[in-house]
Formats: sequence, C-alpha cells, structure tokens
Amino acid sequence: MPRSARLAVRAEWKPARLTCREMEVVMLIREAWANKEIADHLKISDQTVRRHLGNIFDKVGCFSRTELAVKAMSPEWMRRHFEGERQDLLKRLSLIEAMMEAKV
Repeated sequence: MPRSARLAVRAEWKPARLTCREMEVVMLIREAWANKEIADHLKISDQTVRRHLGNIFDKVGCFSRTELAVKAMSPEWMRRHFEGERQDLLKRLSLIEAMMEAKV
C-alpha cells in the first residue's frame, strides 16, 4: 500500500477497544515474542495469532509489529486500551451477579 494511502487510512482511523485476548497478544508482542511462541503460550494456532494481530492493527491504527510494540511501551496507551475492556468485564460481572441473585 502506498504511503499516501496508509496516511489517508490512518487519518480516518477511530480507536476501538481491544479484547482481553488481543491485550494478551499485545503484551507478548511488546516482549518481542514470535507468533509461534505466542501460539504455544496461549494454546492457540499460529493462524489465530495472525488473525488477532490483524484485528489489533486495524483497531489501533498500526501497520507493523514494531509500531505496535513501540506504542504498547507507553503506559498511557496500555491504560487507554485496557481500561475500556476492564470496565466492560466489571459490568458483565455485575449483571451475572444480579441474575444469580434473582434466581435465588
């Protein structure tokens, strides 16, 4: 993709939250793990790792592992992308607890 096209895509990019699994992959990419190592560690296929990376690149506006690793070194970047997922999980847990109490 030509640089001008990449810049146009990046200009239209809107941040999206990463899933917990995607955050796990980001953490391992940040530590310079290879796809095979990530797949073995998370007990998923190499193809699934590649799919997660593609989704992550789309969501965070990155074009390479290196760019992702550099961004992920920023505590503020990690907090921004992880905080939303953490809040969603807390909401889901509250709903589950409420449903369980209603059944009793």
